[in-house]
Amino acid sequence: MQSSLCQVAREAIFSHLKGQEPAVLSGQERNLPSVDPAAHKASGVFVTLWDTNSGREELRGCIGRHQRKYPDSIAQEIADCAILSATEDPRFPPLELEDLKNVKIEISLLGGLEPCTEDDLNPHRYGIVVRSGYKGATLLPGIEGIDTVTQQLSVTRRKAGIRPDEEIQISRFPVTKISE
Repeated sequence: MQSSLCQVAREAIFSHLKGQEPAVLSGQERNLPSVDPAAHKASGVFVTLWDTNSGREELRGCIGRHQRKYPDSIAQEIADCAILSATEDPRFPPLELEDLKNVKIEISLLGGLEPCTEDDLNPHRYGIVVRSGYKGATLLPGIEGIDTVTQQLSVTRRKAGIRPDEEIQISRFPVTKISE
């Protein structure tokens, strides 16, 4: 049932790349997948795209938000974030239609943010948000090569442009991942 959410993401990207408005975003889609009620409770969503063309998974895009833009529709939230991940992640050129066949989709359903300390972190279980002044970054859990809290904080600080000597505020959030 949950893999149907990945299909929502794939169909949204496909329609967008063909120059069409995805039916799920236009309100025309009447056959939205049935979804576990827990998915509707997600406070936020991230959609990660993995390029599988080389025989291994390489990051190809990841965009999401902690606060939902579409609070009444998890499918619309996922469709919107999927399109942004495919076309607006500044680290990568926009996805082309022919690239889509080599992309694996992963959806992260986020629980609410809670302030915490380093002692409360677990890089395999919780995503984190690190902030210092106007700078901040998010890191999802379960990233290959990030096995310790020290690595998790270091990568997130670097991502945000926060120096090691700067004071930070840390929040964590639970994540449920769904992938193709």
